[in-house]
Amino acid sequence: FLPASRQSTRSLLVVMKLTKFVLSASVAAYVVGVPQIYAQEEYGDDLGDEYGGDEYDPYGGYGDMDDYGGYGGYGMGGGGGGAPGPEAHIQGVLDLDDKTFDKVITGDKHAFVEFYAPWCGHCKEFKSTYEEIAESMGDLPNLILAKVNAEENPALSERFDIQGFPTMKVFPKGQDPMDYEGDRSADAVIDYLSGIAGGAGTVEALNGPVEAFMNKPSAGAVKQLATAVAGLEGDEAEAGKYYEKVANNVVSKGTEYLDKEIGRLSRMLDSGSVKSEKVAEFKARTNVLKVFAKAKEEL
Repeated sequence: FLPASRQSTRSLLVVMKLTKFVLSASVAAYVVGVPQIYAQEEYGDDLGDEYGGDEYDPYGGYGDMDDYGGYGGYGMGGGGGGAPGPEAHIQGVLDLDDKTFDKVITGDKHAFVEFYAPWCGHCKEFKSTYEEIAESMGDLPNLILAKVNAEENPALSERFDIQGFPTMKVFPKGQDPMDYEGDRSADAVIDYLSGIAGGAGTVEALNGPVEAFMNKPSAGAVKQLATAVAGLEGDEAEAGKYYEKVANNVVSKGTEYLDKEIGRLSRMLDSGSVKSEKVAEFKARTNVLKVFAKAKEEL
C-alpha cells in the first residue's frame, strides 16, 4: 500500500500516532486497574486508607458513622464528616478538666467556658465560632476562654448542672457563674463578653474614670482621666493614650463624635480596605469608643 500524495502520507502518520497513543493508554489503565480490582474483590468496601471505605475517617481510621453527629451525620445537629471535633485544640482557648478547672477559674478574672460532648453536632458547629471569638479576645489579660469535655469530666458536669450540649457558662470576675443564653454567633458572643471584660485595646481600670468623665465632659475631666492613665504600666499605659485622645475629641466635638467615629471605623473594617497590619488597631479603637458610648448610655 502506497499513499497517493504527501498529504495522504501526513494523514497516515497522524492516524498511526493516535493508534499508538490509544493502545498505550489502554495498557496503562489495565496495569493500574487490575491490582485495585483485585483488592476490591479481596477486601470488599474496606479497601484501605488510600481509597476510603464507606466508613473511613481520615482523623481516626474506620469508626462508627455516629461519630459524625447522630444518624450518620444527617440531622440531629449534623456535623461535618471527618472534620476535627470540638475536642480539637483552639489557639487562645484552654482545655480544662476535673484537676485543672479550679486552678484556672479562680474568680480573679472573667471567664467564658464551653461544656461540650465530642459527638454533639452543635458543638462541632460552634468550634469554628469559638475560633473567631478566640482570635478577637484570646489575648485579653482579664478574660479566660476555656472548654471542658463534659463526658470525660462528669464531676464538673454535675457541679455546674450541665443538661445539654453545648452549654456556655460565664464566670464574671468575683461573681457566681451564670448560663450564657444569648445568640451563638461570634459577633453576639464577642459583644457580650466585651460588655463584661472589655474588648481588645480596652483597660478595665479606666472604666470608672471614663464613667466620671462622661458624666460631665470638660477639660478638667480630661485631666482627671489623664491622671488615671498616668498610673498605668506597659500595654495598658499605651492603650490609655487613645482614651485621652477620645476624651479630648468628645470635649471639642460633642458626644455625637462617639457614634460617628464608631460608624466610620466599622465601615472601613467591613469594606476590607484596611491594611491587615491595621485591622487589630482599628478594632481596638472601636472597642475603646464603645466603652465611652456605653458610659454615655448608662447616664
